[in-house]
Amino acid sequence: MELGPLDVNLKPRNTTWVKNSNILFIDNPVGTGFSYVKNLSALTKNNSQIADDLVILMKQFFQKVPEFQKSPLYIFSESYGGKMAASFALALYKAVKSGKISCNFQGVTFGDSWISPIDSVATWGSYLYTVSMVDKQGLEVINASVQDIRQSMAKGQYVNATELWSRTEDIVEKYTNGIDWYNILSNVGEQPKPMVGSLPPNHILHKSYMRHVGNLSSDPLFKLMNGKIKEMLRVIPKNVTWGGQSGAVFDALKGDFMKPVTDVVDILLNTTDLKVVVYNGQLDLIVDAPGTLQWIDSLKWPGINGFKKAERTPIVLKGQRTGGFVQSFKNFQFFQILKAGHMVPTDAGEAALKMLTMITRNK
Repeated sequence: MELGPLDVNLKPRNTTWVKNSNILFIDNPVGTGFSYVKNLSALTKNNSQIADDLVILMKQFFQKVPEFQKSPLYIFSESYGGKMAASFALALYKAVKSGKISCNFQGVTFGDSWISPIDSVATWGSYLYTVSMVDKQGLEVINASVQDIRQSMAKGQYVNATELWSRTEDIVEKYTNGIDWYNILSNVGEQPKPMVGSLPPNHILHKSYMRHVGNLSSDPLFKLMNGKIKEMLRVIPKNVTWGGQSGAVFDALKGDFMKPVTDVVDILLNTTDLKVVVYNGQLDLIVDAPGTLQWIDSLKWPGINGFKKAERTPIVLKGQRTGGFVQSFKNFQFFQILKAGHMVPTDAGEAALKMLTMITRNK
């Protein structure tokens, strides 16, 4: 869908990331993609369990292919993957320092990431109002719903906060006539049919599941993954379907969904020598740029004031086009990618590839 050597139609992609790097994709958390459990009780319930699983996986990986132990390793992530990547990066760093894993761990990158859910949700209204997607009434109703989420979180009622998040999305869609959560300039139009593994229609999170999991699992991708890709991998059991347990995964994490990991990002900046990078698409809604900048501003990292004063420089593409901007201070970088929504490599492939090079080549 985003950065492989071939697109969903198996046509060559000019901006594939494998031009510059070796890439390991992980179906994570377990139950996602082709990964599966034989008993749903084995699904992870929180970020720390997810991080533990990933560290175990990487330990096995480096033992299996030791030639990669000396290669610079960067964790890249997107969306909820960013939340998972924060805890994973910290756990992996500790494992490397304690000698449990041998690898050349260099940095972690959070793309349009669900690092501080309340900051993302709390800026939906003002962002949509600024770009003329809602009127003042819509702004007020959205903000009132966000306040209910804050109250639930303050009481430690995180499952209820997740349900209220889903309700807030209903309100946003009502006042925007069904805006595309992943690029505000796109039009969702007809909604996808429920895929295998979908939450039942009467589930409190069914609508949000369809928006954020079903919506990404388009028919061409679903057919490709469960067709030619499954055949080529040769290791997937016949009864396992790509995305078949996704609804159960979505449900299992509902108590952890709205919890932030900004404290983990602070620890990464304060106690490690890792390069920490954040990037955001200009047109993303679900994790909008204002919300991302809001949680960055709240970091307790001593270098945050230096970062705020750092010069923002343009990312210049062919023909002197501006693909975005980057701001750097010490081991922290923030990339704002223009004309891109949530899936930056899909919407702005050239800018995303240049960003990858800048991060991994330490430019």
